[in-house]
Amino acid sequence: MTVEGEVRTAGTETESGQGFLRELAWLGAGFVLPCGSLTFYRRAARRKVGLAILFFALFAFVVSVLFTVGVGGDLASASSEIREAFETGEIPVIVIEDGVASVEAEQPLILVDEQGMIVVIDTTGEMEELNPSTHDQGFLLTRTSLHVMSADGSYQEIPLSELQAVFNANPLVVDGGSVAGAWSSFSGILAVLVFAFVLGWNLLVDLAYVALVALVIWGVVSLLRSGTGFRPILIAGLYALVPATYLHYLLGLLGIRFLTLQSLLLLPMWAIALAVASMQKDGGLLRGERPIRLWRALIGLPALIALALSVAGAFEPGTAVAWAVPWAASVVSLLGLVAAGLLTARPATVPGAGMGAPPETI
Repeated sequence: MTVEGEVRTAGTETESGQGFLRELAWLGAGFVLPCGSLTFYRRAARRKVGLAILFFALFAFVVSVLFTVGVGGDLASASSEIREAFETGEIPVIVIEDGVASVEAEQPLILVDEQGMIVVIDTTGEMEELNPSTHDQGFLLTRTSLHVMSADGSYQEIPLSELQAVFNANPLVVDGGSVAGAWSSFSGILAVLVFAFVLGWNLLVDLAYVALVALVIWGVVSLLRSGTGFRPILIAGLYALVPATYLHYLLGLLGIRFLTLQSLLLLPMWAIALAVASMQKDGGLLRGERPIRLWRALIGLPALIALALSVAGAFEPGTAVAWAVPWAASVVSLLGLVAAGLLTARPATVPGAGMGAPPETI
């Protein structure tokens, strides 16, 4: 290989490496810059729609993971509470041997009695069955059977010998360790199912919704302005979903929740993003071209960390800290992002100067 060929190869590899880093920077910046950078929407609209969908998939994956971590934390807390209830004697140890249950506690012992639900232990024979006229559903453990009453009106009496056969244990000991272990196994399976459902919803359902709304917007805009493409509309919607999701969650922390809230937040943000993306280079708020300065996404790290901790259940629910920390971090990060954009704004370029668009400065 000639020296010229080697130089050309080295230059190509360098450009490839820089391009890869730039794309990684774009993926990271997508978590922050859509919240306070108009230039971001303008540049994003000129990129490939596949890159916007890739970011959307990453965003949905991260949100789903954090939500699942929060659910897992709640399930783990419940396991600790179950073990503690056995240790303190709130729930007695139950031993089932040869199909007969024995419980060392004063009976009948009512563990739950609220909202039409009752759970009772009575091996003395005083209470022999559940009363459907007083409760909708419940469980009753007697000396030799488990009574199950469902909300649909069905009633089952299961011999304890059959339960022993299912668990293949004699005696079958129901204590803090065994119940907590069973709960942990159940929690693991449930967490996987929750993650799969949430990821499917955040990725497929939200993407289908954004695409459907984008089609409607495209049809309306095409009537007013011919030649409008579908690509920039979809890209603007995918990135506008980021601040809409954050604000939707923050309002939820204040107890503001209703079915169409996220759509009401998304549509005006989408409209602003689309207006900026279609703005002429030689006029308007973003006169000329400005470097995007992807490093400004670092300003949003405090907000991202606070939101991630909140979704993952790090803050005690119902306390002022649970809403104050995410709100304060988000507001401060937004103000910092806007201020950085104003302070680093480059003077307007002169149209026709032949310099083209500035590089995507990292």
